[in-house]
Amino acid sequence: LQILIRDWPHFDESTHVGRGFTEGEAYLQECFRKRNHDKGSRERVLASFEEVSCYLLPHPGKKVTSKTWDGDLSVIDEDFILLLDSYLNRLFSNLPIKKSFVNGVAMTPSLFTHYIEAFVEAFSNDDALRAETLVEALTKNFNAHAKELAFQTYKSTIHNAVGQNYFGVEELKKINEESIQSAHEQFQKIALFGGEEGKNSSLNELHILIEEEYGKICELNDSRMSKILNKYTRIVFVAVIAFAIDWASDWICDWWLDTCKDISSFLYFLYASVTLSLVYIIYDIYNTKGLLVATRSVTTLANDCLELGRKVYLQVRDVLYQPEKNISQNTNQLDQQAL
Repeated sequence: LQILIRDWPHFDESTHVGRGFTEGEAYLQECFRKRNHDKGSRERVLASFEEVSCYLLPHPGKKVTSKTWDGDLSVIDEDFILLLDSYLNRLFSNLPIKKSFVNGVAMTPSLFTHYIEAFVEAFSNDDALRAETLVEALTKNFNAHAKELAFQTYKSTIHNAVGQNYFGVEELKKINEESIQSAHEQFQKIALFGGEEGKNSSLNELHILIEEEYGKICELNDSRMSKILNKYTRIVFVAVIAFAIDWASDWICDWWLDTCKDISSFLYFLYASVTLSLVYIIYDIYNTKGLLVATRSVTTLANDCLELGRKVYLQVRDVLYQPEKNISQNTNQLDQQAL
């Protein structure tokens, strides 16, 4: 944690460019000196960061704060520029910049955004630097970040568990409860600052987000109710074609051609196996998910098979009709040439 304070009016007579750090560290130690009324706030702040430092900058000059200032950098106070240059050199001299950790949690872009917002709000009333103010800002940041990570944990857990499958109401509720438990555990790992009031407020916001997400999942799950058997559409369609060919061969060639008998036996084995497997799957859906789901699944499967049959018929018709169409077009061209 690096605290930068501008407009510091109490510099000593030293002109050393490093005095922003040296006097800043002295001021920081004074601010964090143990007092009886802080309830351990200072210790918690210091324990949360690998390093806490402070840098002081003077006022940039009266001309900069004037309403008529046009952005001319040459009017900025020279002492301010020297100390700012010293600060930036020290800030970016140790490259590459290592990842920061706050209370064991790695700093991320989203967490950094929360820090900026919370600290700006914490110091917006021009209060002096206080450990209590820092704790308030840290508490708000940790709770907000804990809420975000917990919600992401909930989403990833429940979506991985549900996948593209349909679940009954009770099954989905159980998965939701397990996902909420995972989210709560993630929240408790990070929300270590502040009292119960702040944590409960963030937990309530988390529960609102979870309820909204669960509502979307329920809607999506309902839409999958009638699509459980969709993946069997092609094999069922093939079984229906096999049954039709077997039925036709019974009248055409089974009674006099052994090859037809062999083919019919194979087709019978094919559509009988598919039928038995499908009956078992439908029975399992009926037992686990109820009559409504089983009925809607069978109805949708039948409609899908009919639609697939229509598409196959159109493709076959186009293939068979194309040669006649080409012959007709060639004949018309020859007639036109003859004329």
